[in-house]
Amino acid sequence: MAKDEVKPKIAFDFPSYTSIVLDADKAVQLMMMLGEAQRYKTKYHSGKSNADGTACLTTEHVYPPEGSDQLFTNIRYLTAEQYALAKVAGKPSEG
Repeated sequence: MAKDEVKPKIAFDFPSYTSIVLDADKAVQLMMMLGEAQRYKTKYHSGKSNADGTACLTTEHVYPPEGSDQLFTNIRYLTAEQYALAKVAGKPSEG
């Protein structure tokens, strides 16, 4: 593959307010990989109507993250005991 050739990429959408837990070694690997990640966003542009010559379209954008543009805002260390207790508690009930 030539140095300038663009490789296919995978875009991940993270739902807001979602936290995940991983083994410490895997979490470090994920943070290292995310440090190399770029932002991907689609933007919908609406026209008044297609009849007047303005088209509705969606554009795609790839750009580097900016200072306050973070994927996660907090990292917490869970002891084995904390993890075990949270695992037993399971998914919280709605409401």
